[in-house]
Amino acid sequence: MQWGVRESFRKYIEGPIAHGSISVGGGAQRSGDGFTFDAKSSALTSASAGEISFQGEVHFTGHNGALDMTLRNPTVVVNGTQAELRVDYASRKYEGMNSTGPVREGTQELLATIALNAAPDFSAQTTTIAGPTSLTTTGAEIFGGFYEVGAPLDPVTIELSLNDASGPAHSPKRAAAPPAQRDRAPPPARPASSASCLLYTSDAADERSSV
Repeated sequence: MQWGVRESFRKYIEGPIAHGSISVGGGAQRSGDGFTFDAKSSALTSASAGEISFQGEVHFTGHNGALDMTLRNPTVVVNGTQAELRVDYASRKYEGMNSTGPVREGTQELLATIALNAAPDFSAQTTTIAGPTSLTTTGAEIFGGFYEVGAPLDPVTIELSLNDASGPAHSPKRAAAPPAQRDRAPPPARPASSASCLLYTSDAADERSSV
């Protein structure tokens, strides 16, 4: 999985204001303008629904630790033309350059929604999952209040091959929820058939704000 998180955020962290750094671990690597996460497993519930899990982490820090965020083990949950990007995280609430806020942690929290251009076809040998992303209420909290709800992260583009081994299939833990139910605990999905895959996401093309 290749994903840039948010281009302007990377530039801000490593720029002359935050004087920060970006590091990777747990199987993730920095690659070009984004990051590469190792594929871990997948579980499909139908020809257009399921979840794909990855391993690895990216750590952002700046302003002498006042800005501190780690995103781990991303999972993409797909249901037709709706999708979710979920992560494990540890993040410090940003309270200014000279203040140190409390650290919050969570497991597979809803970071962003993805409005897919078309529903995927998991019954095919390959399928594409693509669309713009929007930060959720929980995602805004994960970013320490740095961005508002609805702010764009880097858009997602997935070229999925069901022939690429990426680990054993498992029963999915969640299904992409309708908009009114997002940020709530999702109900369990029905058991999946066996499948494995690789996932790739693209870097941002445009930014709506300067950070």
